[in-house]
Amino acid sequence: MRPVGIGPHFLIEAGPASWAALWSAQLESRIPYTEAENVEKASGFTDDSRSRWVGGSASELSEALRGKCDLTRFMIAKERVESSDMMERVRKELETLNPRRRRIWSDNGQWVEDRRFEPEAFEDFKRKPSPARAISLVFEMGENADVSAEKIAEFGATGWAIVDAIEAAGISVTCALNYSTRWSWDGCDSLTQTVRLKDSGEFLAPSFMAGFMTPNFFRRAVFTATTASADAAGKAVSSGLGSAVRFDSPASYSADTGTLRLLSSALGSKGLTDAILAAIRDAA
Repeated sequence: MRPVGIGPHFLIEAGPASWAALWSAQLESRIPYTEAENVEKASGFTDDSRSRWVGGSASELSEALRGKCDLTRFMIAKERVESSDMMERVRKELETLNPRRRRIWSDNGQWVEDRRFEPEAFEDFKRKPSPARAISLVFEMGENADVSAEKIAEFGATGWAIVDAIEAAGISVTCALNYSTRWSWDGCDSLTQTVRLKDSGEFLAPSFMAGFMTPNFFRRAVFTATTASADAAGKAVSSGLGSAVRFDSPASYSADTGTLRLLSSALGSKGLTDAILAAIRDAA
C-alpha cells in the first residue's frame, strides 16, 4: 500500500488485508515516520482516551478487522433500516425481477447407450446460466469531525442492509469504501483512500464487513494512512487531517459505469431510494 500521486491528487487503494496490516504496523510502531509532527499525530490514533469520539478502542478495532466485531449496534440499526419505507420500496422492486434462468440448447453429440430408444439420442443438451447481474456500490465515508460515531455506524448498517437485500434477490454487489478528503497536507488538493471490500460474487461475512464500516476504522486506520501518506510525501499532515470532499448529490447512480454512490448525508432522503431503485432496474 502506497500513495499514488498525479500532480496534487493522491490515491490509496487496497484490499482489507492490506488495511489490517497497516493498522498492525501502527500498533507496533513499525511505520517509519520521518516528520516529528506526524509521529505525534499518529500516536493519537492508538490512544484510547478519546474512544467515545472514535467509536471504540484500539484493541476493539484489531478484533473487528479479524472478523470479531460487536454487531449489537449494527443489528439495532439494521432492523430499523429494514423496517423503513425505503427498504419496503426496494424489496417490492426486487420482487418484480425475473429470476435468472439457464439457457438450454442442443447440438449433435455422441451416441449415448442409455438413450438409444429416445428420438433425440444423438443430441446433447447443454445448460448455461444467463448473464450475471451486478451493481458496483461505493460508500463515500468521508466525514468531518462534527459527525458523531452513531451516525457513521448507522450509515454502515444501512449499507449492510442494502447489500443483503440486493444480493438475496440474485444481484451480485461489488463493495468499496471511499474516504475522500481535501488539503490533508500542504500541496495535496485531494486524497482518496479506498478499501475494496468485496468483489462481485464474493461472500463477505457481516461481522467482517461491519469492522470496516465503523467510525473506529475511519478515525484510526484511515487517519493512519492519511498521516503515513503525508510523511511519504515529505509533508506534515494538516492539524485537522483535511476536510471531507463535498459531492453534488448524496446519492447517485451512473448507468455508464453501473456505479451506485452513497454518502451518509443521504440517510432518510428520497434521493437515496431513487438511486437504489435506478441501480436495480438497470442491473435487471
